[in-house]
Amino acid sequence: MADAAERGDGPVMDQNEVDALLAAMQSGALPADEGAAAGGAGAGPFGGAGGGGGGPHYGLAQAAVPYDFRHPQRLSKDRVHALEIIHQIFARNAGAALTGQFLAHIELRLDAVNQLTFSEFLLSLPTPTCCVLLQRPGQPGTVILEVNPTIAFPVIVLLLGRGRSPSPLPERSLTETEWSVLRTLIDPLVAELRTAWSTIKPTALEVVSQESTPQLLSVYPPNEPVVLLGFTLAVGEHSGPLNLCLPHAVIEPFLAELAERGSVGTPRREVREAATISMRQALLRVPVVAAGVLAEMTLTLRDILDMERDDRLETGRGREGQVTLTVEGRPFFHGELTIQRKRHAIRIEEEA
Repeated sequence: MADAAERGDGPVMDQNEVDALLAAMQSGALPADEGAAAGGAGAGPFGGAGGGGGGPHYGLAQAAVPYDFRHPQRLSKDRVHALEIIHQIFARNAGAALTGQFLAHIELRLDAVNQLTFSEFLLSLPTPTCCVLLQRPGQPGTVILEVNPTIAFPVIVLLLGRGRSPSPLPERSLTETEWSVLRTLIDPLVAELRTAWSTIKPTALEVVSQESTPQLLSVYPPNEPVVLLGFTLAVGEHSGPLNLCLPHAVIEPFLAELAERGSVGTPRREVREAATISMRQALLRVPVVAAGVLAEMTLTLRDILDMERDDRLETGRGREGQVTLTVEGRPFFHGELTIQRKRHAIRIEEEA
């Protein structure tokens, strides 16, 4: 069989293309062996492979971008950015809601958003741990919420009112009773997660099961692409990781909305509402000075200097007189002085 070049029907490079190819080889942008192969095989950078000069033209100095097939990036940067925005709002609202419910300072912050495979997610989890599986009724896909034991046990101790957490923390799975107590933390988190996702599309998430051994979570094949959102949950002086695993099957119905959200940025109204809730919760924890005023009188400096031991001051009020409760020096309530459990107390009767 005659060679294509001998038949004259192979791709022909014009003079401009030849000059550009020689210049690239001399400057080092294209190695000489690659240039020779490109010119001889008829698949040069200016013509299509085995085609004429009408194929797509590529720049000679364009660098190849490596692609790792073991770590496929299924979501664009805009969609990842949209997920980050949604779950930052979720973290702020969840922290404020848990603070009001537990009557203790609780902070939840988003640390990272990564794309990886399901097997890599499982390998990153300790054994044992606290995993909760969430599903949408009638919809495919399972969301995994993992609460690290380093923060799960302190939360359980706080809810049980047992004081400080044991040190070191126990290396065991949770008992059924401990799982029931931990649901006091998990259920508000799931509720806030539903609220955060409803800003793009109504979503119903329900807790369907729980697991302590990550290796038994065979809900997806090992190479299934997932998005891992890593949080830090701080409860008082304790803190630990909290992970949210979103498989592609769960995210796929929201791809169009995520692309739109990622391009326009965070809605100002949601940011204002989250900031208002967070500020209100912070103000409610500010300590103030409250005092019960039994009587008031006016004295001169001379009266004070002339006071001696066993002197008495006439208030003009009887023993059953009204007490004024002040907060930071301002009168708020009027009440009556009483005894409660062998201690003096003020029974509030009316506003000042």
